[in-house]
Amino acid sequence: MYRPDSLVSGGEDGLIKLWSLRHSGSTNPVAGAPSVNARFFAPRFALQQDANKQKLLGDPQCVMSGHEGKILCIKTAWHGDRLLSGGADGLVRLWDLAVGEGKCLQELFGHILWVTHVQYWGANTIVSASTDRAVALWDARIGNSPLFMLRYHGAYVSDILLGSRTEHIFASAGGDGTIATWDIRSLTSSRDMLKPGSYYRTDPLRQPLTVMEHSDTRFGHCSGGILLARGAAMYNPSMYSTSIDGIVREWDIATGRRLGSKFSGHSDAISCFASFNETENLSKTQSQRR
Repeated sequence: MYRPDSLVSGGEDGLIKLWSLRHSGSTNPVAGAPSVNARFFAPRFALQQDANKQKLLGDPQCVMSGHEGKILCIKTAWHGDRLLSGGADGLVRLWDLAVGEGKCLQELFGHILWVTHVQYWGANTIVSASTDRAVALWDARIGNSPLFMLRYHGAYVSDILLGSRTEHIFASAGGDGTIATWDIRSLTSSRDMLKPGSYYRTDPLRQPLTVMEHSDTRFGHCSGGILLARGAAMYNPSMYSTSIDGIVREWDIATGRRLGSKFSGHSDAISCFASFNETENLSKTQSQRR
């Protein structure tokens, strides 16, 4: 969701499309015509019944191209008309959605395999993750190379978990069952004096703040990617992890200590995972959690 009346989609054709959910043209829709939402979410076979109805069904507001290969992740920015995309070509692209046709502002180079996660953290910091086992941190104001490549996981990075833009700790998880937390304050302190256009060397970092193992060594290591979600601990910052083992674990972010474990009850692998909190803050607590 880009805005309450707009959606952004990315496809295996390498295209990104911006859709409007508002009525276009006449304010008096044809009697019996389906609503905009109904047209957008209609089954594919319904959309193909009559090519002459294409205008009624609606076309995207704009189509953005540039990735060579399928789109794997898209994320809109909280602070304006910006869109981040990652693809099978290993590129992160920054788009301006304010212009009608959707303009690519930057191409970010650094990953060598698929970019599977990308997200803004703060007004200028971008975090991305890839199947090349690295998490990259970028400053959108400075060049198109990452400031840091965080390398700890022994397999592809399966998930990243960022708090609010005021928080300094984030987490990454890998297909090898490992979870790592990173402190952005220690990463950015040496970069504060960099200016746009200045030369710098990307630093590879391999020492996270804390390290956790989702799998229980008594029963062997799990295979498959770890998924992360914000925790519900009232007095300590926490996060959840789960994997194909169907177990949900809660962790203290600051120390890496396991707070608890529960079987999810799923009869097969967990493919998606999210928690609901009243805040997106990873390290501050609220009096009420759900």
